[in-house]
Amino acid sequence: MRELLRKAKLGDKRAKELIIIACKPLIIKSYMSINIKNFEKEDIEQICVMVVLNVIEKIDLEKERLFFAYLKRSINNKLIDLKKRCDKNIIYIDNKELSENRMLKVETLEEEVLKREVINRLKNIVLSFSKDERILFEMVYINGEKLTSYADFMGINYSDAYKMKVKIRKSISSYYMER
Repeated sequence: MRELLRKAKLGDKRAKELIIIACKPLIIKSYMSINIKNFEKEDIEQICVMVVLNVIEKIDLEKERLFFAYLKRSINNKLIDLKKRCDKNIIYIDNKELSENRMLKVETLEEEVLKREVINRLKNIVLSFSKDERILFEMVYINGEKLTSYADFMGINYSDAYKMKVKIRKSISSYYMER
């Protein structure tokens, strides 16, 4: 094991993999003994593997004789630290706040349904327009161009374009009068 540690410290990837495989039972035993919420087992195992790699880099082979004891202590410290951080992140929600939040969700849902209804109704109104009226609607109301540019584009009098605009406005406003 000491020879694998020396090779791993020098950067041998295969040696690091073999050490991780050898430490797998220790990793599993460690994360099974501590219950950490909001983490999958694979995530915790990956964190423990990172601890193993960190220990490989930091351990002094001349002074430290018991690699597995040092590793176990490091893994437990990391898991305890992780558990403390997860416990601090728990937020307790008051029932009153929760009910207000639900009411807001219902109101926003109603607003979304109404918006969709308005959009569908406007689509139907626009589809009922003639081709020239649709072009006018698109140019003037959607693109924001002036009515004179529409009249020039279509080659008609300004007064005819104005009458068409009034007709379109009445069609759209009649929808809002029905509501």
